[in-house]
Amino acid sequence: HEEAAAAAAAGWHDSGAQAATAAAASAAPAPSFSCHDEHLARVHFNKTYAVLSDVLAAHPAAFAGARAFLDLGCAPGGFAGRLLEEMPEARGYGVTLPVEKGGFPVLLIHERLQVQGCNLMELESPAALECPDCVDVCL
Repeated sequence: HEEAAAAAAAGWHDSGAQAATAAAASAAPAPSFSCHDEHLARVHFNKTYAVLSDVLAAHPAAFAGARAFLDLGCAPGGFAGRLLEEMPEARGYGVTLPVEKGGFPVLLIHERLQVQGCNLMELESPAALECPDCVDVCL
């Protein structure tokens, strides 16, 4: 519930995503990151969400027609959260460094977002990405 409330306070207005985040938070095991790490992740989430909101305000057709996106370095989830809000039919695929290896925690849990925890530099080939071969947007 805290994640959904914090997201709403940050200007996040996707009620479906908030409900999914709240439900996942209540069913999720205790996080494996510190309060300090969570705070930094929330700051980063809010900044990335705001940056993409600014881009969309300046270029409203930037992602028109996109059905799938790949977010490289997706944690904590600000870009993906804003894209899922903007594109209600799209699916998101994220790749991020796990917290145990120094990455941000993923704060966004969404039914249309699949996150793969790995070090991009250690992938053998693009085929090792857990996403379709063809995505419309890569960020």
